[in-house]
Amino acid sequence: MRNLITILFFFISICSFAQFPILSDTLIKPGIYKSFEEFRDNNPSQKLAGEIKSHNVKYNTNFSFEYLKVYFQDVEKEEVKSIGKVFGFSDGKNIYIVDGYKSKINDYAFYKLEFVNKLCYFYSTESAQVMDIYMVTRVEKVLDLQTAEVKKLTNAVVKNIISDNKELLEKFKNQSKKHLYYKEYIINYLK
Repeated sequence: MRNLITILFFFISICSFAQFPILSDTLIKPGIYKSFEEFRDNNPSQKLAGEIKSHNVKYNTNFSFEYLKVYFQDVEKEEVKSIGKVFGFSDGKNIYIVDGYKSKINDYAFYKLEFVNKLCYFYSTESAQVMDIYMVTRVEKVLDLQTAEVKKLTNAVVKNIISDNKELLEKFKNQSKKHLYYKEYIINYLK
């Protein structure tokens, strides 16, 4: 029953995505999104406050390290206070959002968003404790434009998304190292 509800919710979300300006507008407006609704409506309430810069965050992968770019705006402390916490920002070409709670514009907390068909897709990092050691890992996530909910992609989540396509689901079940192909399966499902 729970799987059925998840699938139904996913279809309703896909069908109603077209109503969101961030997907249908031909131009992404540059500026700062104070809220999820401003982002979804492609209606930033403030102009960019500073230069968009990036910083590499180190994460663990298969006993080695790789780097994920995170983004922020280079803004003076006084202006950071006046802006307050934000959901994200855009330079007119790319969109950068926080994963979860709002953040200060100058925090190294913004991830580059990618539209995969009608889904908002991004890589994020998360910390996990293994015994007495904290490790940072890279995770794939999707942002639901209906609910503002961010979901971490796992085998179970991808299976739920593609479950009504029996051929694709069977291929996914037989796929080795499934986690390397989440995005590919979702793209194929949404074609």
